[in-house]
Amino acid sequence: MHHNLNTPIHEISSGMKVFLDIEIKKENEDTSVLTLRSAVSDVEDETLILVQMPIYQGAYYPLPRAEHIKMRVLADSNLLVVPVQFLGAENRGDTVFARLRLMDSLKSGQMRSSPRVMRAIPLRVEYVSDDSDSLSSQCRLTDISTGGVLFMTNTEFNANEIIKIFLNIRKLIEVKARVLRVTANDMGIHRWKVAVQFLNIDEEQNKVIESYIYNM
Repeated sequence: MHHNLNTPIHEISSGMKVFLDIEIKKENEDTSVLTLRSAVSDVEDETLILVQMPIYQGAYYPLPRAEHIKMRVLADSNLLVVPVQFLGAENRGDTVFARLRLMDSLKSGQMRSSPRVMRAIPLRVEYVSDDSDSLSSQCRLTDISTGGVLFMTNTEFNANEIIKIFLNIRKLIEVKARVLRVTANDMGIHRWKVAVQFLNIDEEQNKVIESYIYNM
């Protein structure tokens, strides 16, 4: 059954960049959003499009069928937002595509104020205590946004502590952050999961993070 969309499908065309926001829900944890980058490969009819199956950590990501996905489309300098449903995968030669159905009309939108994507890369964290003794810890980033990061570590931090993050995402970023929460990690080699909020991040650093998120 086709939906009668207020905005015609011809606003979406082959080659356009799209971003699929996948909600990641884990028990006793805040919901995070995994942003997957893709591109439109074909427009089949007024509600159906094919996009390249997004790749995450070297493999095709299993898109959820049970719930709608928010898709953001970059059309020239405009951002269009629409919920979509994943109908299934299709192999064409060596490439896998995802067939998506638009579930509503296209609407103008904005980039999320603090888009958060999951990434597994190393980072260094430095905490300077009141007596100026410096503690440096090698950690593992698990997700990142322009507002902060979540990382794994074997060093126990306390809420509200001020730390310094050293993160190399095509360019080295050094920024102060406040520890928001620390929770025990039951899986993997790291004992703790630490969520932090960036403090006084400057415009250039913000652009570097946004570029890393949206131009993976």
